[in-house]
Amino acid sequence: MVDYSKWNDKDLDALLDDSDDEDSKIKAPPPSLAASGVDDDRQASKIAESVAAIRIGAASQKNTETKLATSQEMRAELDSLPLSGLYARSLEVYEQIHGNSDVEGCPDTPAERDILIDRALAYLQRADDVSDRAGLFSDNETIEDVKTGDLKYILIPSFVAELLGEQMETDLRAAALKRSEEAYKRFLERCVTMKAAPES
Repeated sequence: MVDYSKWNDKDLDALLDDSDDEDSKIKAPPPSLAASGVDDDRQASKIAESVAAIRIGAASQKNTETKLATSQEMRAELDSLPLSGLYARSLEVYEQIHGNSDVEGCPDTPAERDILIDRALAYLQRADDVSDRAGLFSDNETIEDVKTGDLKYILIPSFVAELLGEQMETDLRAAALKRSEEAYKRFLERCVTMKAAPES
């Protein structure tokens, strides 16, 4: 066990320094402890493990703080945007997801793609909630009764269904597919009810 009580701030700063020469930092004992015999391989290995743990912990905390800040920013944006803004933002992210490599922000990995899908779904689901609260689509109306500018919002459940079906995260795949099926069913039922699609 490394006795940290003998370590001064200068020793810790040297071990936590982010210079490129990792091996020399870890294997060499702190100057103040060199005379105490802290120079054998086993002690050096323990020091290396301790430093690695400190670094991993710091990186994990920073990553958590970044995700929390991003989540808070996203909630603030969702709360501030009107229906038209939510829909427009969802389409922007949708284009990023399905764009080619020339599209700015196009995901390079499946993980990045899933992050964008989650973002697009957040916009779409909030837009769906807003449209429902506004009563844009009634069971007593047909598509001819809907304002031209509001017709595009009929497509929201279809976009939700498509994106849920494209999520690749293994642990959530089954649940995502079930939600995708439900969203498609809702979209088709809406189209039939509003006479935007033939009954069959």
